[in-house]
Amino acid sequence: MKRKIFILLLAFVANVDAIIASKIQVSGVWYNLEDQNLTASVTFGRSDYQGNVTIPSSVTYNNKDYSVTSIERHAFYYCKGLTSVTIPN
Repeated sequence: MKRKIFILLLAFVANVDAIIASKIQVSGVWYNLEDQNLTASVTFGRSDYQGNVTIPSSVTYNNKDYSVTSIERHAFYYCKGLTSVTIPN
């Protein structure tokens, strides 16, 4: 019984995460989007960042504008080909 409740709880939490945040790529930069407050955070991608990366102050996805508010921990971890990161004021 406890195992069934745990599995149902785990499935619910996973679905809530999918509703609250989604991971997308815009112009070579990966973001986690939060629909509740229309914010985006730079995150690690499916491949290393290369060369010069420019982070904008906002991104548009599905006709919604998201303010880029943070860079997640380890977003650029192991990006050996990364030469610079430009961030807005």
